[in-house]
Parts: sequence; structure tokens; C-alpha cells
Amino acid sequence: FMLVFTDEPSAPTTTRIVKQVKGTSGADARPAAAADSGLRSSPRPATLSDQFRSVAERVTPAVVSIRVRSGAEGENNPLGGSPRRQNLGSGVIVSPDGHVVTNNHVVEDADQLSVRMYDGTTYNAEIVGTDAFSDLAVIKIEPSEDLPAISFSDSEQVKTGQWVLAFGSPLSQELNNSVTAGIVSAVGRLQQQPQR
Repeated sequence: FMLVFTDEPSAPTTTRIVKQVKGTSGADARPAAAADSGLRSSPRPATLSDQFRSVAERVTPAVVSIRVRSGAEGENNPLGGSPRRQNLGSGVIVSPDGHVVTNNHVVEDADQLSVRMYDGTTYNAEIVGTDAFSDLAVIKIEPSEDLPAISFSDSEQVKTGQWVLAFGSPLSQELNNSVTAGIVSAVGRLQQQPQR
């Protein structure tokens, strides 16, 4: 899943450096890092890297991996054994009592669901609701205590070009709780809902 990162604490400093560099030419030109010696004596502003790390520390405990099993034991398998299919996906806890948002394609046709927390704790899960059009699903686990959770914001405020952080467990269990960064490449591209 992706988390839009809207804080841009380094923007004023970046603008200042760019203006300094544009105003120089020939022998007066200096590297951007040295364009304003006053920056060196002032307290270091929070860098984008600092902000990414701060967000990751807050969000990662709410990110889970979801293991899905589907198909019955021995079904359509003339050689015996188990033809069960297994799938791995990611989700995020959105309520302290255990509601988890994930993708519909992760849980569709699931016979068994298990959710692995950041600390390694595993819970069985049940599907609460799915929506194939938006490719979203909500599943529920039953924790013994409140869980770390993140909240939704207003997607209408997302703008093209904003930083975004993606959290999840891509491809395998060994890559649990990976974080990567990018930008919002476009908004408003959801296809029209088919006529019924």
C-alpha cells in the first residue's frame, strides 16, 4: 500500500539554494552546497531523509503480511497430495481492534487467512467485506490488546508530484516490512465502474 507524504520541510532551503546558484555565472559560480554559507551556522533543518525515517518508524508497526490459502486438500489432483494455492500480500491495520485493509485480489477465493504482525505474532483472519472495482478488502483479526493503527486522510487532497511512501511485503515473506519512496505520478485514473 502507499502512504502519501505531504510534509516538505526542506522546500524553503531548496528554493534559497536554487536562487543563489541562478544568480551566479562565470568565475562567481559556486557549487549549490556552498551557495549560502549562512546555512552552515544555522541549525540543520529536518531533511527529507529524516522525515522518511520518522514516518517509517510510526507506520511500520501497523503494516502486516497476509498469507492466503485456497483450494481443498487433494482437489483435482490425481496424484494425491495438496493442490492448495498460497498467496502472500500486505495490509495495514486501520483500527486498534483489528480491522485490516488490503487488496481484494489478495484475499479473493481465500479459504484460510493468516495475518503476521510486525513483531511476528500471527492471527487467523476473516473477510469482512470486499470491493472488486476498487480492489480493496477489509479483513478482521481478534487481538488480545489494542494494536497500532493508522488513519485515513482525504484522498481529494493528493496532488501529482507529491512524495509517497510504499510499505509492504513484496514477493516473499523474507521481504516483510519493506519501505520505498516515489512520487504520485497521476491522480484520477480510476476506470469507470462497469454498467450493471
